[in-house]
Amino acid sequence: MAARKLDTGPTVAELRAERARHQAADERKQRKRKSRRPAAAAPVAGAPQQRPRKRSWGARANAICRSAQDESLLLIERYPVGSPQEAIQLLEATVRLTAQVIGRLERLGPAPNRRLHGQLMRELSASLAELRRLVASLKVRWNVAAVRRVSGDSARDRRIVRLFRKLGAPGCAEL
Repeated sequence: MAARKLDTGPTVAELRAERARHQAADERKQRKRKSRRPAAAAPVAGAPQQRPRKRSWGARANAICRSAQDESLLLIERYPVGSPQEAIQLLEATVRLTAQVIGRLERLGPAPNRRLHGQLMRELSASLAELRRLVASLKVRWNVAAVRRVSGDSARDRRIVRLFRKLGAPGCAEL
């Protein structure tokens, strides 16, 4: 999330533009899927009304992740990284945001594929624990290499991305 900014990567404007492109692509895919579905039959007089369908786990998870992306971009703007202390403040805020996102995802309940959902939640929890350990160690002794490692692309990050995509939440994969 916000830790990506520590590697002096893209600007907030570039991140927002990239997010808008991905979101537009997701919306096009959803419209295409909806156009393939057969039209619903007209309601029959006297027939019981059907409840509106509940949004899928993936759609609800995407909404949570899009909100977190906005909050992440605000964190990047709020905490300019010019010194080690400022970087630690950004990482601490990132830890809090990540914990909130994981909590929100847990409250959604299990995804249809419970096995993949369990793997995802374990990977997210392990990633959060690793980030907390990093922040604690950076408070004791600043280490630029450790900061670059956390802001880079790890094997765990790639597993999390794959799991989100398999569970139908491509918006979370972008987070």
